[in-house]
Order: sequence, then structure tokens, then C-alpha cells
Amino acid sequence: MFKSGGYNIYPAEIEKAIESHSAVAMAAVIGVPDPLYTEVGKAYIIASDPALDESSIRAYAKTILANYKVPKAFHIVKHLPMLANGKIDKRALRAKL
Repeated sequence: MFKSGGYNIYPAEIEKAIESHSAVAMAAVIGVPDPLYTEVGKAYIIASDPALDESSIRAYAKTILANYKVPKAFHIVKHLPMLANGKIDKRALRAKL
């Protein structure tokens, strides 16, 4: 969980919403520091369709999530760092900042 503008935001909820898009294979959301909102969401996405771009996934997220839950940044990546148990290594994603 991270706080953004006084709201509690749960990355798993946002990831599930983003992954409901037919062109998304996997998503990971982390909170990153922001001077105005304390933290904001940053999404890393593995696309199953090469035509997927950041603007189209942002538009999709705005239709299914509340405005304060829509990540401020979207990044399409080839792979995500994984742990030995098959989960996404979010510490490694934060280290990329």
C-alpha cells in the first residue's frame, strides 16, 4: 500500500484492473515519491500485443479506475524482475529509480 494525497492505494487492485486489458500480459505498480501527493503510482507493463502504447493503457485505466488510482507513469517493458517463488520483485523495481 502507498499513500497518495491522503488516499490509501493498493497496488494489487490497480494491477488487476490493468491486467484486465486484453493486450496486457502482466503489470506491476509501485509507489514513487512525489512532492505534491507524497507518493504516486508508477506502472510497469509487459504487453502481449506489440501495438500497446502508454497512452492507450492510460486511457483504459481512466475508464475503470478512480482518478486518484490511475498511475501517473506507465512503462512498457520486455520483462519484470522476478523472485524465486514466481512473484514480481518490487524492491528491484524501486531500485531502478
